[in-house]
Amino acid sequence: VVGDTGSALIAKSRGSSFYVWATRTTSPNNAGKPVGQACRIQIRDDGTRTSWHTNDHTFWIEAGPRGDARLPARRALASLVCASRAI
Repeated sequence: VVGDTGSALIAKSRGSSFYVWATRTTSPNNAGKPVGQACRIQIRDDGTRTSWHTNDHTFWIEAGPRGDARLPARRALASLVCASRAI
C-alpha cells in the first residue's frame, strides 16, 4: 500500500498499481462475469473493476491512479484474493 484517496487504498505490485476498496456485506456482489477462482473464492470482472466476496466482505480493485495503470497479474491477484480471507 502506497497511499489512499480517503475512500480507497492505493497499492502497487510489480509493474501494476491499483485502488482497493472493501466493505462489509452479507451477500456477494454479482456484478460482472466470473473470470476465475482463487482459494475457492469466485473472482468477477465488469470491465472496470475486479471483485470478490469472502468472510462477509466484498473487495474491489480498479487500475489507477495513473491512466496507464494496470491490475496485478493473475498470480498476484490470486495471492491478494487468498490473503483477503484473513479479514
